[in-house]
Amino acid sequence: MLKIDLHTHTLNSKCGQHTLLEVLNIARGRGMELIAITDHGPAQGGTVRGTFFQDARVPHEFDGVRLLKGLEANVLDADGHDDVPRSLLERIDILLAGLHPSFGGKGLEDNTRAVLNILESGPAFDMISHPDIRAYPLNLERVVPAAADKGVILEINDANLVLGKTDLEKMRELLALGAKHGALFAVNSDGHTWAEFGRDDSTRRALREFGSPAIDIVNDWPLDKVLAHFAARRSIRRG
Repeated sequence: MLKIDLHTHTLNSKCGQHTLLEVLNIARGRGMELIAITDHGPAQGGTVRGTFFQDARVPHEFDGVRLLKGLEANVLDADGHDDVPRSLLERIDILLAGLHPSFGGKGLEDNTRAVLNILESGPAFDMISHPDIRAYPLNLERVVPAAADKGVILEINDANLVLGKTDLEKMRELLALGAKHGALFAVNSDGHTWAEFGRDDSTRRALREFGSPAIDIVNDWPLDKVLAHFAARRSIRRG
């Protein structure tokens, strides 16, 4: 069970099943130290509520659980455009970018070009979500060193493993290249339901079975280091 989960969804994502308060209560009940709420951007049907990002209305702590207010943005095209609401950009604590149905199935070259453009010109994204998903293959030999150079985290997504969406060979390659280039990783639940929040058992089992090389997993850092990391990243977005 994760103490720090950096990718979760509420009802504000069309695919999420719970309210913000329900998710926070579940996190508290499971003894989690920190949870990031990263609902989908509008291109994927997500509802982005400005009130959520107002600290006076939604504090960064709920009954002992630290909260990062985030967004899983959608990459819109191969040129690297995204659906991040610019009016909220400075308030976002953690910003993910991923390929979803709103991008469409454009093939390896366009998928890769899109992610490389996001890394190069996007608004200081913190993480690439599910880079080893079968539906959107990437040239990881190009993506991983680019992410490492920018300090952008590469995700290992537990829900995708459970649901059979992960390309296991791509996951092996991702781990090997990440170790080689010194990339940062995160093990996340990508939780959409109460059964998923904080879950990492499938990922940890796969890492053991793969004989994974030593990788730097952000979720395994002490809480203070995690908070400092994302505070520094947020300062980049603020300019």
